Amino acid sequence: GSGPAYLFHLAEAMVDAAVEVGFDAEKAEKLVVQTLYGASALLRQSKESPAELIKRVASKGGTTEAALTVLGKELKDTVKAAVKRAKERSEELSKG
Repeated sequence: GSGPAYLFHLAEAMVDAAVEVGFDAEKAEKLVVQTLYGASALLRQSKESPAELIKRVASKGGTTEAALTVLGKELKDTVKAAVKRAKERSEELSKG
């Protein structure tokens, strides 16, 4: 159900951020789509966990590590809360 919308929401935020830092909107969207496509393909093909893949792409002291410190635990907590709320709503809808 809801999973694709989570990814689309992330893509929208990434495009918006890219535009805010100076990218052309069309180029930003293309870059985000390609990034998500490549990351999804790697996740699908790899035998490594998402956590291990993060370690592989986040160089110590690099740009990815800097961004991940901003995302931090809050993103995981927000996604978990969203999934739980979707489950609850699904149960509400099935009752009524």
